[in-house]
Amino acid sequence: MSATPHVWSWHLGARHWIDLSLTDAGLAYRGTDLEGPSGGEYMAGFQSYREFAEVGPLNAMPPEIEAAVRAVAAAKGGPHLYRVVVRIAGEPPDQIHMSFAGQSQVKRGTDVVFDGDLAAGTYRTRGVLLYPGADGKGRRRMMTFDESIVVDGATVVEIASLRPRFPD
Repeated sequence: MSATPHVWSWHLGARHWIDLSLTDAGLAYRGTDLEGPSGGEYMAGFQSYREFAEVGPLNAMPPEIEAAVRAVAAAKGGPHLYRVVVRIAGEPPDQIHMSFAGQSQVKRGTDVVFDGDLAAGTYRTRGVLLYPGADGKGRRRMMTFDESIVVDGATVVEIASLRPRFPD
């Protein structure tokens, strides 16, 4: 186990561990598993500071790390964070492959890109949306987005500037 400012690691096995870093958007869990047949890095989860305070960590962590994270998260969860929801306008996609505030994720069965607490500032989000069906050339329907979102208070943002992935 190691702890540096706002970054913690703990082992789940001899060659399997979780790294936790705190970002403006929340807690980013990244795993490394060198024990399994497809070993390597994986996204182990992401949660807002509010979710962490209300339900606890996504992954079991040593109590001393949880206490340290709670102390930092409580400070970040103060009045300078705003409730922000970012969603895709129009037809809901089957999948969203995206990054938001530097964190990559894949979401299924939702049109929500982000729902949580953010500090004031500008955040970049970009990604690919997968929809049911195929285009005229038999390719799966895809749309892309690349937006900067300015947070200066609680807000709901709809991303409406979608571009076809395979323009005709």
